[in-house]
Amino acid sequence: MCNFVRRKAIIMAQKEYKDELKLDAFPEEVTEGGIRIYGETSYENQIATLSHYLHNTDFEGTHIEVQERRNEMMALIREYLEHKNQLQYYSDEDIAFAAENPFELDMFREFYEVPFPSPKHYEHTFIDLFAGIGGIRIPFDEMGYHCVFSSEWDAKACQTYFANFGTVPFGDITKIPAERIPKHDVLLAGFPCQAFSIMGKM
Repeated sequence: MCNFVRRKAIIMAQKEYKDELKLDAFPEEVTEGGIRIYGETSYENQIATLSHYLHNTDFEGTHIEVQERRNEMMALIREYLEHKNQLQYYSDEDIAFAAENPFELDMFREFYEVPFPSPKHYEHTFIDLFAGIGGIRIPFDEMGYHCVFSSEWDAKACQTYFANFGTVPFGDITKIPAERIPKHDVLLAGFPCQAFSIMGKM
């Protein structure tokens, strides 16, 4: 099992992920009629950020950028463990190690043991907007594309998406600054949520 975990870590480390998702780029949480907009202080947004980090582990940047990202990752891990009432079982050294090597500790099993895992090898990336429960994503995963960002504002759909892929989508795409969306080759957009659709107009 340990060799499998190390192999998976090596594969993930080879992936190219050069963009940051910072918590302070998102607005405060607002809930209206079951529609949720994730904000800096919302636990859902923290888990969205953490899950996207975990599925895109290789980050390139300046020394300062890498350190800032590592510090944020450690803060997210602490929040995650505290929410699960498990923080007392891990030292600061464990959390620092998990931020650098998330696959080595059995801390994030629910993010990886999913029915539709991301491909181990890929050449192209995509973002999944108006994602629903991820139906459009599946054929792209099967073709070897890798999802670097997802967005969905319905809370129940986000729970199902997480159960399917191990990634919590970010909230309302109109509230997310464009510069915070990672570079990608393909943009997926689930119908009928766009403004030009009948449902979008409603």
